[in-house]
Amino acid sequence: MTMPTTPPRFRLSIRPEIALSAAGGLSLLLLASLVAGKIGAAWLPGAGALLTLSAATAIVLALLRLPRVSRIAQVFLAGAFLATLIVALALPKALPAMQAALLQGTAFSAFLTALGLIRAPVRRSSLIARAAEGLFAHSARARVFAVSLGAQGISVLFNIGTIGMISDIARNHDAARKAAGKRGIDSRAMTLARCAARF
Repeated sequence: MTMPTTPPRFRLSIRPEIALSAAGGLSLLLLASLVAGKIGAAWLPGAGALLTLSAATAIVLALLRLPRVSRIAQVFLAGAFLATLIVALALPKALPAMQAALLQGTAFSAFLTALGLIRAPVRRSSLIARAAEGLFAHSARARVFAVSLGAQGISVLFNIGTIGMISDIARNHDAARKAAGKRGIDSRAMTLARCAARF
């Protein structure tokens, strides 16, 4: 009796060192194009093209790193591409919302990429080493309190990143209700209520 075997993981026929070098260059391109596009959005005519470039770079990076992630992440990415294709064909009016979601995801990917790029310098930092020594010099209770407080601060930063998305959703909902002849909503109050609920 033969045991069932799991299907092979997704793999790209690229040498690891080439893939690593390409990922580093694409990460820098992602950050540079996103920052330039965001800063120059008000006065640079080609800022939209830079944001599109950053989104395309994020997609290429995701495909390049696909063999190194878990099976569930691979399945999720395949489902996301399939859902995008279905929406593009069945609901073309939703494409602007999909594009906005892609740019928001790109910005979050850039944030995580920036954290990854500074990991090695942080590990070699003598200042961080002295801070770690100072932390472990305290009692276990003080260490737990300090780490918990830092984790809460980081979670606040992550939640702040969703405020803009909540505000956009509220404005779109308000505009849709008014276009349908219904009473509008206070998008500022809704955004505040949703943010308070998250915190």
